[in-house]
Amino acid sequence: MQAIYKSFCIFNILIFIINTALYIALAMGINRLYGTPGRYLSDYVVFYIAAVLAVYAFHGYDFHRPREINRIIVSTAAGVIMAALVTIPFMIIFRPHMNKTAFTLLVAGTFFIASASRAAGAFCFRKWVPGRDIVVVGDETTWKPVIDEIKNAMQGKMLVSAWVNPTPKRLMELAAEKGYISVIVADPKYFADEPIRETLARLKDQGCQVEMLPKLVEQTLGRIPLEVAQAYKNYYEIAFQMVENDPSQRVADIVLSLAGIVITLPIAAVIALAIWLDSGRPILFKQERVGKNGEIFTIHKFRTMTVHDDGREGDIEHEQQYITRVGRFIRRFRLDELPQLWDVLRGKMSLVGPRPEMKRFHEECLKNIPWYRYRLSLRPGITGWAQVNYRHTSTLEDYMRKTEYDLFYIKNRNLILDLQIALKTAETVLGMRGAR
Repeated sequence: MQAIYKSFCIFNILIFIINTALYIALAMGINRLYGTPGRYLSDYVVFYIAAVLAVYAFHGYDFHRPREINRIIVSTAAGVIMAALVTIPFMIIFRPHMNKTAFTLLVAGTFFIASASRAAGAFCFRKWVPGRDIVVVGDETTWKPVIDEIKNAMQGKMLVSAWVNPTPKRLMELAAEKGYISVIVADPKYFADEPIRETLARLKDQGCQVEMLPKLVEQTLGRIPLEVAQAYKNYYEIAFQMVENDPSQRVADIVLSLAGIVITLPIAAVIALAIWLDSGRPILFKQERVGKNGEIFTIHKFRTMTVHDDGREGDIEHEQQYITRVGRFIRRFRLDELPQLWDVLRGKMSLVGPRPEMKRFHEECLKNIPWYRYRLSLRPGITGWAQVNYRHTSTLEDYMRKTEYDLFYIKNRNLILDLQIALKTAETVLGMRGAR
């Protein structure tokens, strides 16, 4: 399925190039009408960078996802408006800057370009990228749910033509029968069989694509299903045991959390005053959570619920009835989590990582969810891959799915993935999604 995955990437690159060329043409046209050449170059550059990141954060470039035209327009508009709001303070501080009419034309033109290219990209992908016939090596009853998820993610471009519990002869017959095929090895026990492995190598030499399920499932689903991790146990155990903390991430955590504390200090002061006036003290809510390597630490948040006689925040099982007026507002924008910047600065948390759990939930998950222990390999984060990809956790099944996303992050963590999470977090906060 690498060919289809590469098609996704190629379409994204082409759309980015076309968007950039059209944006440059738009900027040159506006500059000719309202200013001298190059005079407002910094305004154009800042707005374009902000627009690319913001539209991406609001899924404006995810053209391969099946989305209605109204959702394309809404997501693109949200991204462009966010970019405009980020650019306006820059224009005010650094003069000279373009006038209101020119900036309005720039914003409107960028919105039109991004929306049109997103819709055109989705149409072209569906129309011109051919589907691929594949043979799945494994038992259909066991692997069908995972393969179906991959098919959905591939937008119908992956067509399962056969499920086989193979012999070398059967594999060669299928290749001869269907001409060019792709093979997905779902069950590792067959790949451990020497004759079958040699046959797959021969097919690969003949031009057939042979892919192992773990790589494909990570690329397309962005998580590691627990049944796949169990089936490929040796591979994933080695991968997770090799995970190490990146010193550069700790440096970034210190710099960014310190900057965040300084920048948000006025907001934090207003929130603290509002909580005190609304429901008295304490201002902060403290709770023990499980951190890296199982270490118990105290997490800090702004208090959003009423306090009982025992000094603890309201019962989490029925928390809606205990949320204060100020708490309801600051939860919407995740402002209650600002004090966690202090927890990052003191080294108990990271800006990005698996969410730290309460001890009782942690012990239950440790007992019932395979691979859960590997979440403790990294410092817990204020935000994370599971938080931006899955809803609020309330059941054991939800915890299992979130663990799958956390395992993907732990195995594949890098700067680009952290940036993706930061952008998706901004989209989640601005869209007020997931707040409780």
